[in-house]
Amino acid sequence: MRFSVTLVEEDDEDQVRAIVGPDAKLEREGIILSGNVTEEQVAAFARNGLIVTVLPDPPGGETFAKSADARLNPLADYAEAATGVDMPPPGTFATASIAGPLTEERRRWMVANGIEVCSRLETSRYVVRIDWDRWDGVGPAWLSTGEYGLAETVGYTVIEREIEGLSPDGVVFEGNAVDFPLSDDFGESPSLTPDAAFTTFEARCHAPHRPGELQGILQEDPRVRETIVGEARVRVTVDDPEGTFLRDLAGLEIVEQAEPYVPFSLELTYAVEVLTGGRPRPTSMKWKGAGEMIAIADSGIDEQHPDFAGRLTVRRFAEPPSDRDPHGHGTHVASIAAGSGAGSNGELAGIAPEASIYLQSLMGPDWNLSTGNDGVRTLSQDAYAAGARIQNFSFGATVQGRYTIDAQELDRFVHEHEDMLIVVACGNDGREDSATVAKRAALASVASPASAKNCLTVGASGTPRTDGPYAAQQWSAYDGKHPPQFPPMSTDQIVGTAEIVAPLSSRGPTREGRLKPDLVAPGVCIAAARSADSAPNHPVPGFDDLYCYRTGTSMAAPLVAGAAAVLRQFLREERGHLASAALLKACLINSTLWLAGAPWEDPDIGEPNFHQGFGLMSLARTIPVDGSAFSLLFDDIRNADPQALIPSGNPRWSRTISVGVNQPLSCTLAWTDPGARGLQSDLDLVLIDPGGKRYLGNAGLRRAPYEERDTRNNVKRILIPAPPASGGWRVMVLCNDGQLPQGFALAMTGDIAEP
Repeated sequence: MRFSVTLVEEDDEDQVRAIVGPDAKLEREGIILSGNVTEEQVAAFARNGLIVTVLPDPPGGETFAKSADARLNPLADYAEAATGVDMPPPGTFATASIAGPLTEERRRWMVANGIEVCSRLETSRYVVRIDWDRWDGVGPAWLSTGEYGLAETVGYTVIEREIEGLSPDGVVFEGNAVDFPLSDDFGESPSLTPDAAFTTFEARCHAPHRPGELQGILQEDPRVRETIVGEARVRVTVDDPEGTFLRDLAGLEIVEQAEPYVPFSLELTYAVEVLTGGRPRPTSMKWKGAGEMIAIADSGIDEQHPDFAGRLTVRRFAEPPSDRDPHGHGTHVASIAAGSGAGSNGELAGIAPEASIYLQSLMGPDWNLSTGNDGVRTLSQDAYAAGARIQNFSFGATVQGRYTIDAQELDRFVHEHEDMLIVVACGNDGREDSATVAKRAALASVASPASAKNCLTVGASGTPRTDGPYAAQQWSAYDGKHPPQFPPMSTDQIVGTAEIVAPLSSRGPTREGRLKPDLVAPGVCIAAARSADSAPNHPVPGFDDLYCYRTGTSMAAPLVAGAAAVLRQFLREERGHLASAALLKACLINSTLWLAGAPWEDPDIGEPNFHQGFGLMSLARTIPVDGSAFSLLFDDIRNADPQALIPSGNPRWSRTISVGVNQPLSCTLAWTDPGARGLQSDLDLVLIDPGGKRYLGNAGLRRAPYEERDTRNNVKRILIPAPPASGGWRVMVLCNDGQLPQGFALAMTGDIAEP
């Protein structure tokens, strides 16, 4: 079998060669050593503490041939008729599989022969652009090329349900067989053969092609009724009685990604709405978000509510049915993040009550959300220009974990604006998986853009309060979507504990197998501001006109957005540092508490998992206020920093910290990955104790046999409840793969100090 070893230290190579013998042929690129070995030798690597990954079999030099007369679908014919559209020949964009590392020597060979690497789809597999005038289709044994086809443009998720004859065996996530058991209960995917004849789709073009070129092609098709062009996408409404348009659109050569258009909806459940016990922030918290701006993109806001006086700016993207947020969702969400509590004598203040609010009002007279031609990118660009560095999306599209165009645009925006943290509600499509013995929550229900890599995705946990209209009732009585009917979830109390994941909360993974949500926060029965024009459902006793109870991941997300504002203020005022999005994300995840007990733990997945991510957010464990028993150290390295990592030049980064044994040691790595479907920069986190023992980030997340590394996620955490030794510990970040210099952030808490 083929393998690769990440060389944490230079003498790791000597250990590998001692195991495989002097005659073994090995390849070295940066800190990656690869070759062919036996299964027993791979097991020996693991026993010796080496970080080993099993690689796909060599592709054998296979290639696909250019066909000058190829016609994938009718749209290819229309492309020739479209005025001013310069269509490249079929096969310009393709996939390439590499046996072994993508070394600089191999990359130079590919460039010299007309093959440009565009992005990384998964381990050893890339999207490439081929110049057929320089490529004769004959390559070396380490390279194989294939069509960039429907599996890439639409994704297996839709293919396996809707396109006859292309369904792969088993459950497939963007071409990778998942190695943990999944049921078939994923919810309903958007159909390619809808009941209505008119259907709307979205498409994104490969660079350097522009959406305007695609629009020119689409307008030649008699099925097309309307096209809307944005900066990065085209939305097209068609008359599609045969249900073939998505296949044709996805088969067009210049299209990188095509999907059914699923409009955003608010991640709110009205059915169960009770007061959360206690306040969401510690009463002694010194930091309250002063000097920070939180952007809230939502239904609107009641500008006259006393909780927002003097701290509110409103930007309308649509004309609302009334000026005082008749839906009430945006008012509630904004209050959770940054309401002052003025209408309740401070009792119902938000988590960052001194932060300013930039409310992006999205709900129009038709009660639909309007995000503009470029979706979430429009909202983030507007918020960033206004001065916000934290943005909350308590809405999403029900796509069962697909990496949509909006998810990609979010990732691209954050990668281009490293100091913009976007917090997104995971979704309310949690449901029971009756097919499993454990009756756990079904997987793969995360919404979009919560499926993005660079956002902070938030699921919902419970509430500690024991009274209210659902006091002493079990989740089987829940009157929202998909109430659980089997123990253990059905017999949990709806209220009374925060240490459960709410059954309504959507679960990961994404369709690429990525870990989501990142963490959970209270989302069941949250009390916050009520807009004057909203329906008087479940008012808070004593504050009937000004506050109400609501439930959903919509409520959990602004708790985290407010906590991020508090954390950003602390880092700015106490530590003199303007935090990147990666650092805020790393700090908040680093402090999480693991929720133990079935079904919130899952032995088939490990820790972290797809139910709770890394656990329950704890702001009290994030910021070391006066009297805290722990300390916080951090590093925040931007992409342009000389310390940014890249395999070909600077693959390792390390520092030493002094560690005591009186507190748990937690260390979290996060980075803003370039916007594309797969993990573009593959980093690892390693801790080395004074005795030389190594600890690897996300080691508890289940993977394939011998695959020691997590190769899917851009967050890695190491938690050592009882450090075995005091003294100098080494913290290392390793870059296994990537085309661009990659910055990163580290957050470390415990009995720690600078050496």
